[in-house]
Amino acid sequence: MNTNLPPLLQASSGAVGSAVANAIVYPLDLATTRLQLAPRHSNTHKLSIIQLLSRLVKRKGWAKIYSGLTADTLNTVVSSFLYFLFYSLLHKALLRYQGELFIGVAAGVASKGITLPISTVCVRQQLGNDEDDDEDHAPNGRMPPPQLSIVETIRAIHEESGFAGLFAGLPQTVPLALLPAMTMYMHALLLRSLPVRMRANPPGAATLVFGALSNALTALVLYPLVFAKALSQAGADKGKTKYSGGMIGMMRYIAQRDGWSGLYRGFQAYRIKGAVQQGVTMLIKQRVEGVVIRAWNSRS
Repeated sequence: MNTNLPPLLQASSGAVGSAVANAIVYPLDLATTRLQLAPRHSNTHKLSIIQLLSRLVKRKGWAKIYSGLTADTLNTVVSSFLYFLFYSLLHKALLRYQGELFIGVAAGVASKGITLPISTVCVRQQLGNDEDDDEDHAPNGRMPPPQLSIVETIRAIHEESGFAGLFAGLPQTVPLALLPAMTMYMHALLLRSLPVRMRANPPGAATLVFGALSNALTALVLYPLVFAKALSQAGADKGKTKYSGGMIGMMRYIAQRDGWSGLYRGFQAYRIKGAVQQGVTMLIKQRVEGVVIRAWNSRS
């Protein structure tokens, strides 16, 4: 990350890169959520990413694979802006006292905590209102209800679980702050494999590959927490098991019932989505920073 730029410019370039990358990979994100939360013995659970997206398009049109895009883009832009803003501010203030990883975790906790309600809305919209996603048609021949707006989804969550429902997944959010922090840290380590003269402005191909690789390596370690958070945000109306013992109890129950592989349900889709998104985000952010730096330097 170019920490010589003012924090607001750092945050803006990061938000732009994240928004573009999010729009590109959004169908993969939707497929990941549906595969994570599909009942174990359902037809959906047996599908690949391509098969699931093809089925949604065939049955409900192209708009279906972009359900929740508005909420997710808002979540991505705000979360990324706050992350890069907090990261650059903390980097300037604390680097002499704390390491890169600590700064990244602190920035991640702040940004993800603030945007958690938007993330919960997005998960609900991605799952949709379908009463039975394994059937070709809505029950009794009726058309399924229309997609709820962001405001309507917030009302529905509040009616179901109260204000706390908007912050479902908060226990997982704190340790998941390690995800962007470790990804950025891993990306910085990978950049050190380049010659010194190329590290400040690495080639686009290297930025894309290192971004994707850093995300894949980090996701492998932290994915069970990602899965547990998605389960928490899914809502009671989706028929999920009520877990006792909080986050640890939830993960223990799933591991005992399905084996350790159960904690990695939907990981293939998540890995592909995350690798592409992180690589494109870092590539676009680098390009935006280059334009901003040239414009910034031209002032003097």
